[in-house]
Amino acid sequence: FFINLFAMSAGREEPFPPNYNPIQYDAGGNYVGINRQSFWEKCKEEPLVPIGAIATVTALTLGIRAFQRGDQMQSQRMMRYRVGAQGATLLFFVYYTFYKNP
Repeated sequence: FFINLFAMSAGREEPFPPNYNPIQYDAGGNYVGINRQSFWEKCKEEPLVPIGAIATVTALTLGIRAFQRGDQMQSQRMMRYRVGAQGATLLFFVYYTFYKNP
């Protein structure tokens, strides 16, 4: 429901029909699998999201290490980088969701 609501508010048609079910069964009713892309295929299509996530985790890790060493300046700097990387990742995600995949 919420996915369709957000897509419609962005001026797009519903991304999935109301009876859409990602789980697939064959004619005999046996489970076949889930209709979705693999993680690696999605990373190839939208490379900025995983890069941003890695940058966020890296900045967080370096900030925590600097805090443990008592280097307040470095710790604050890394936390600011973390916030920037996290915001950029969110913007990349929104871009790929609403603008790149119409």
